[in-house]
Amino acid sequence: MFSRVINRRLLGALIGSLLLHWLLVSGNANWLPTLSFINDPIQVTLASPPAPPQVKPAPPQLQSPQIKPEPKPAPKLAAITKPESPSATPMEHKPPPVAPADVASTVQAPTEPSPTIQQAPEPLPIIEDEPEPIPPPPKKVDIEFTGNGDSKGSGKQSFERLDNGRYLINSELSIPAFLFVSATIAQRSEGLITETGLQPSLFRQKITTKNPQIATFDWVNKKATLDSGKRIEVVELPAATQDRLSFMYQFMFAPPLNEMQLSITDGKKLKTYNYEFEGEDSLSTKMGTLRTWHIAKSSRDNDAKTELWLAIDQRHLPVRIRVTEKDGSVTDLIVSNLKIEP
Repeated sequence: MFSRVINRRLLGALIGSLLLHWLLVSGNANWLPTLSFINDPIQVTLASPPAPPQVKPAPPQLQSPQIKPEPKPAPKLAAITKPESPSATPMEHKPPPVAPADVASTVQAPTEPSPTIQQAPEPLPIIEDEPEPIPPPPKKVDIEFTGNGDSKGSGKQSFERLDNGRYLINSELSIPAFLFVSATIAQRSEGLITETGLQPSLFRQKITTKNPQIATFDWVNKKATLDSGKRIEVVELPAATQDRLSFMYQFMFAPPLNEMQLSITDGKKLKTYNYEFEGEDSLSTKMGTLRTWHIAKSSRDNDAKTELWLAIDQRHLPVRIRVTEKDGSVTDLIVSNLKIEP
């Protein structure tokens, strides 16, 4: 405020001085009164404005010399760890999360290895499963039969495994023919024991009062010679053909299936018969109850119907034989004794 008053006074003195000089130079100063002291020099002294009050500075405070701290090393990412949990189990160190903006720049798409051209391996040879070997048949089997129920008759059969790889089967059955007369049916079959079962070479059947019937098998030329006692005939020999006796024991090697076709000869004719699986039966015998498979020759061929019961736990040996003739007569024989020599 004080400096503003001084500035105004200086400005007014300066303006008055300029006005006085203008009047003197222009000659218009006659109206001014004559003063005795006009010729005296006027001295104007411009006083400098008073200096502003000085503020006494505060005495400087003593400061302890500052020691420049040493720069700390930048922390390493591997040293950043999560705070340990109260448990004493150490936690695995993980790198700090990356900001989403940096993910695109840091994450790179996995590069697929360049494909290498390899030669295709040679196909392995197809190895077919070999069939399980069939155990050899028993050394000897003896079966005795008696009439079942109201059926009359009796019989016996025997199977032998010979030392030279051959077999021999004998059968003798006695069945009622008419009134009190019985008919005897004697059969014999012999041949080779092969990997697939029995391969007959000779069959002979003799029924009371009738001529014998003989079948000879030529497996090399696949021919069979049939001799009925009245005529001789040579026929084609299908694979796996059996005779009327050997087919009963062939099931030791090939258990019955749901449906079977078997080529069988009785020495008089050779035909293919359809045998069907009738189911599993429990057979009551003098030896106890036997588990059996029941098979039957279909009657569609207009021949006598033959049924067999094969013992499951005794190598599928025949333990019951039932034959129904075309005239309706039935012969039913069931096992009464069975001996097996391994």
